[in-house]
Amino acid sequence: MRPSLREKIKAGHLITGTMVHEFACPAMVPVLAAAALDFIIVDMEHGPASFQDIQDMAIVAKSHEMAIIVRATRNDYEYMAKVLDMGADGLLVPHVDTPAEAHNVVRCAKYPPAGERSHGMRHYLSKFGPCGSTAEYIKVANEQTTILVQAESPAAALNVDAIVSSPWIDGVVVGPSDFTMSMGIIGQYDDPRFLAHCDTILQSCLKAKKHFGIHWSKLDAAMDWKKKGANIMLFGSATNLLREKAIEVAGRLRSAC
Repeated sequence: MRPSLREKIKAGHLITGTMVHEFACPAMVPVLAAAALDFIIVDMEHGPASFQDIQDMAIVAKSHEMAIIVRATRNDYEYMAKVLDMGADGLLVPHVDTPAEAHNVVRCAKYPPAGERSHGMRHYLSKFGPCGSTAEYIKVANEQTTILVQAESPAAALNVDAIVSSPWIDGVVVGPSDFTMSMGIIGQYDDPRFLAHCDTILQSCLKAKKHFGIHWSKLDAAMDWKKKGANIMLFGSATNLLREKAIEVAGRLRSAC
């Protein structure tokens, strides 16, 4: 069985991925898998993806070395548990600012005894391999389901040590747009106060041996934080990648020989 995304994280490997907003369809899985990305995040918070879309993408992803992570609409059982039942490999949960909110994510995403997720009997959608019994499946699903939380305000930085103390929280991804907006400095990603919060979260993750990333759309910024220790390289979106490549190619086609 191929290593799951959580196994890669637990082994300390750097993981790479991008966000899918508009193009939440099965065909995007092999297209992005061709780039050898470890994961794609299907954005249900801001995008049009349905539960059916998640299921269709998860079925295709079983044939590729690609994890489907879903950014949940909100930190609520009906959104988090259900996308896992649709076959998602894990969650990226927005606006996790407190230990109580982190605990609720675990409660919704993990089966007992780790959490309170209900058993949906949809084992065939997972990439966890054949399991001999329901009890074995639940054990494997708990071990392999990835949980990432998003830090999008100074409160998350203040509480990060407690947030990452849970053994089931695998990493933290800073959302720079909402984070700076919460500080009243929207888009000012070079502001020392914002950078200090990011560094606080990074250092906490390193100390707790958890993964850390910032969702950048600028390659230089992503590489700078990689040098500092970031190991979740979540870059831009499928839309951005398509647009940028289209602009490059169209410009070359129009240029003089």
